[in-house]
Amino acid sequence: AEKLAEAKRKEELRLKEEARKAKELEEKRIAEEKAKLAKELESKKEAERKEELRLKELEEKRIAEDKARLEKQKAEKLAEAKRKEELRLKEEARKAKELEEKRIAEEKRIAEEKRIAEEKAKLAKELEAKKQAEAKRKEELRLKEEARKAKELEEKRIAEEKAKLAKELEAKKQAEMKRIKAEKLAKEKKLAEDKARLEKQKAEKLAEAKRKEELRLKEEARKAKELEEKRIAEELKAKKQAEIKRIKAEKLAKEKKLAEDKVRLEKQKAEKLAEAKRKEELRLKEEARKAKELEEKRIAEEKAKLAKELEAKKQAEMKRIKAEKLAKEKKLAEDKARLEKQKAEKLNLFNKSKIEEEKILSKTNNVILTNKPIEEIDFANGLKQIKKEPEVPYSDRLKNFRNIFKKASKTKYTLKLTTIDSNKVKWYAHRFGLDPNYITIKRGSKTDIYYGVFDSIAEATEKTATLHPKIYESNPPVRKIGSIR
Repeated sequence: AEKLAEAKRKEELRLKEEARKAKELEEKRIAEEKAKLAKELESKKEAERKEELRLKELEEKRIAEDKARLEKQKAEKLAEAKRKEELRLKEEARKAKELEEKRIAEEKRIAEEKRIAEEKAKLAKELEAKKQAEAKRKEELRLKEEARKAKELEEKRIAEEKAKLAKELEAKKQAEMKRIKAEKLAKEKKLAEDKARLEKQKAEKLAEAKRKEELRLKEEARKAKELEEKRIAEELKAKKQAEIKRIKAEKLAKEKKLAEDKVRLEKQKAEKLAEAKRKEELRLKEEARKAKELEEKRIAEEKAKLAKELEAKKQAEMKRIKAEKLAKEKKLAEDKARLEKQKAEKLNLFNKSKIEEEKILSKTNNVILTNKPIEEIDFANGLKQIKKEPEVPYSDRLKNFRNIFKKASKTKYTLKLTTIDSNKVKWYAHRFGLDPNYITIKRGSKTDIYYGVFDSIAEATEKTATLHPKIYESNPPVRKIGSIR
């Protein structure tokens, strides 16, 4: 009995040890399987995350490509519109040039007509001047002839007066001689000397009288000649002034008429040009309005078409994502079912082993081994529900970075991305997808944009590779924070 009891005790201890080892092995195997499943789930989750990131990147790439394509189409359309505008402007310039050439030809024609009219007027004036010169010459000849005749008449009159005077003197002389002769006969001796003296005095007086008379006649002739010349000169001057006044009056009248005609023609020409210009401006405005309406209509149609295409692509992409999601969910459900099946099989095996143990224990004096209840295995490894962290708004993150930038050491580095107009900063950040790790420094109407806080130049240079390709290609310079703050 003691031996049986000892054997039974030993058997119980052995069975307990085997059960403990089996349980440890089972727990170890379950833990390994759990870790393996958790690892598989983690790898699947990582794969799903990577797939989601890949899909997101593909979506972003597709959106970027669509945006680039739209921008390219827009640029092409703008280029086409610009080309059409240039053609239209060239056509307008050509028409304007033709109008200008016509205007110049018209002005040349008018100038030529004016020149011909001026030449005709000049010829008429020259003929008139020639006629006047001829008339003047004839008048001068006539006046000279009259002066010559007057001079001849004056000379004839003076000669007659001289002859008359000489005759009178001769008569007086004869009478005096007769008287003297009578006195001489009466007083021969006394008067002989007196006679000689008287004759001498008489001769002197006659000579003096003759000389005075000649001087008087010469002076009168000179005065008469001067008066005649003065009269002739005054008459010529009066005629000349009258002729000059007449010519001036005619010239002024002609010039006034020509000026009035010129003003009238220029006014008519200006009115015609203004009318043509107004019509041309109205036509161009109408064409521009029609072109603008057509362009707006075309852009609206293209926008609608693009929106439709984008909507169709979006729907197709959503369907594809939905289908992929359904496939993933189906696969996850299948994996879950398979794991549940494996779990059930393992539980069945565990139950079978337990039944076998119970049977063995029942054989050894009905000793029942009690085990702990089987705990539920968490195949998700505690990842049933992931609590998302609250997202910080972009403006708050930007404010936080500004504080970091202000507190950063002066020896640290930053990237100077660009200098643009102050009203384009938001557009730049949106266009090139800047994260809220930048700061702006306003300088007048321009603004400098600096990005990041780096410990070294190499770190700052490496960061440019992660920015937008356009920013990377621009090779932004590295600056010390102390030099800009």
